[in-house]
Amino acid sequence: PASPALAKVLADQDDWKLIYAASLSLGRLEADEFIDDLERVRNSHWYPPVREIAESAIQYIRTSKAMDEGEWWHFSTVENAPETCETVSYRSIDEPEGTKLYSDDDQKELQKLSYQTAIYSYGAPEGTEPNEAGIIEVTDENMVEHVEYVEQVPNLALRTPAGWLVGADRGEWGGELVYVPDKGDATVLYNGNIEDIFTLDGQLVAISGLAHMIGNRGVLLRIDEDQAAKYSVVPWKRLPGAPHSSWLIEGGELLINTYGGGSVVIDAKGNLRMAECASSANID
Repeated sequence: PASPALAKVLADQDDWKLIYAASLSLGRLEADEFIDDLERVRNSHWYPPVREIAESAIQYIRTSKAMDEGEWWHFSTVENAPETCETVSYRSIDEPEGTKLYSDDDQKELQKLSYQTAIYSYGAPEGTEPNEAGIIEVTDENMVEHVEYVEQVPNLALRTPAGWLVGADRGEWGGELVYVPDKGDATVLYNGNIEDIFTLDGQLVAISGLAHMIGNRGVLLRIDEDQAAKYSVVPWKRLPGAPHSSWLIEGGELLINTYGGGSVVIDAKGNLRMAECASSANID
């Protein structure tokens, strides 16, 4: 009989890559007891590459037909990922005035929300001499951690009743989600590059991720507040790629465009779907 625990994994809607890996593994194992579960994934999962790998697994189990598996899915995005929309037909929703700051227009206000952070890097020790070719070699034997403490000006900020949720994105050098209260010290809530922060029908969310070299990852974070007005962060939904833009749209939903993984829409209940791209005929 099929394992209830694994069947539960296949019903997960929060982590598409987990279901992709499970479907791929079940196909390779020719686990015919999971055919019904794989069919449900094929018929109903929100992300097309997951539906496709489930179908490949089913066909392999039934006919031994070679599975259509992307070589690099475990490093970044699957090879048959949907294209990110150049434009969409959804109507964007403006956030209430005074609740959002962005570095392009509000640099002076964001400077007031600066916080101290540490930037970590790895390399040869300070003072290492270059070799005959003028190159400083870095090996397992001489690699050390370098730490630089900086005063970080956030890239964006979202107003809360008693302070600001701020985010920074330094590319390969990291970033943070930080709470800066009107009174008191700043608190780091999450270490990771922050693309934006929103209130989604009353639920605070932040979008995080990084596309760098062969890596491409993105996650939607849920920000919760307890009765003592303290914030905590929970990874909520895995995105199909690192985010590069996002905004609120009609219907109380959030549109997220990713690098190499497509454009997705999420509602306040956490239901994900692929965004509908506008046709070229509708682009002025």
